[in-house]
Amino acid sequence: MPNETRLQAIWDKAHGLPPHTAPRDPSQPAALTIPPHLSYESGDFAHQGEAVRAWEAAGRRGILEMATGSGKTIAAMICAARLQDDANGLIVVVSAPYRPLIEQWCDEIRQFGVDPVNLTAVGGPRARSREIGHAGRRVRSGVSRAEVLVVSNDTLCTDEFNRRLATLPADKLLVADECHN
Repeated sequence: MPNETRLQAIWDKAHGLPPHTAPRDPSQPAALTIPPHLSYESGDFAHQGEAVRAWEAAGRRGILEMATGSGKTIAAMICAARLQDDANGLIVVVSAPYRPLIEQWCDEIRQFGVDPVNLTAVGGPRARSREIGHAGRRVRSGVSRAEVLVVSNDTLCTDEFNRRLATLPADKLLVADECHN
């Protein structure tokens, strides 16, 4: 009879998930962590490491022009994790044009050790404002070193969202998926 650890490994493999990692120590602040299984500096995905280094060399600004399926999402989250190390609290805003992409982003972000705040899943501007405030408080209080807010392009462009985001006393990073849309 398999034990719980073995069942978790079977589940992860069956669902195409990376190897299960131990739960986060609740006494430590939540933080973006590059998964240990990611090999982005060499091998088949060395282009991700090149993209991260180019982004850093450009003052941590830029557009990742990479083919579909080449790992732009992973490269962007590696950038965010590395930025977090130099930031005094970090709010990452990920914008995508469609709900399926938003859900994909949320799944990928979880691999980096934080639970994203999917603002498309909350009802209306007041609820979004409240969730943004909660994320800001977690960063400000040291409960979290980084928070990731995932929004639709429509929400990103609203005055209400931008005003609320501007009130947060933390460094901010915008990741715009499908930025040509």
